[in-house]
Amino acid sequence: MIKDFHHKKSLGQNFMMDRNVARKIVENSGIRNGDEVLEIGPGTGFLTKEILKVAKKVTAVEIDERLVEYLREEFADEDRFEIIHHDFLTFDISGLAKKSNKKLKLIGNIPYHITSQILIHVFDHFKSVETLTATLQKEVADRLLSPPGSKSYGILSVYTSLFSKSEKLFNISRGVFNPEPKVESSAIKLTLIEKLPDDIGDLNLLKQVIRTTFGKRRKMLRNSIKGVADCVSFLEERGFDLTRRPETLDVKGFIEISNAVKEWKENEINDDGETNL
Repeated sequence: MIKDFHHKKSLGQNFMMDRNVARKIVENSGIRNGDEVLEIGPGTGFLTKEILKVAKKVTAVEIDERLVEYLREEFADEDRFEIIHHDFLTFDISGLAKKSNKKLKLIGNIPYHITSQILIHVFDHFKSVETLTATLQKEVADRLLSPPGSKSYGILSVYTSLFSKSEKLFNISRGVFNPEPKVESSAIKLTLIEKLPDDIGDLNLLKQVIRTTFGKRRKMLRNSIKGVADCVSFLEERGFDLTRRPETLDVKGFIEISNAVKEWKENEINDDGETNL
């Protein structure tokens, strides 16, 4: 029987309480017999029980010590379940995948206030992740799938396109959670890429270009790119239209401009022996 936990607002806790929805999420996740699953924030274990019906093993990462103790007791007789008391944002996904000797399937009802951080952490470990199936705020889920040029297109949209193939599974009503959130939810599935596009010259620089230009999304690239490098003239000479705004660029566009910035930096080093940044 589930205990009546006092929900911690600081942890963004909204526990899923509908077994049919939990079952539907797992069915759409692609988790199969033999899969090693990493669950993000298991809460009271509603989703966990459905995952264990099909997975080889479930490793769950939970930051709330009360829930860790509860789940250890709840699944004491289940040797295919392991609970780890840890902040998922600093959890070594790649280390677990290496220990398992295979890519992981991730799943979870993600705390809405740290959705961006969780997704970026997963993308940082994309080589160790096969899929991520998650419950998100509907607005954020829509943002992930937004095309260039739309109002909701942003950093997460570009990152999602860069690191995965994404699909929205279905919407989820507020009533399946306790406490009931103030926003609608959606279940999404991301299939992480096997390898990055060959034409990426510097991944960290590409991320910097994406973050910096969207940090000033209302400004033209002519102004926002200066936060990365003072290379406006160099880019314009190579035919880049810097009157555009970042939300008009697709992944390929960001790769092309970041590669050009990389070329400018290398030229600066070759000319001066040191960068002027």
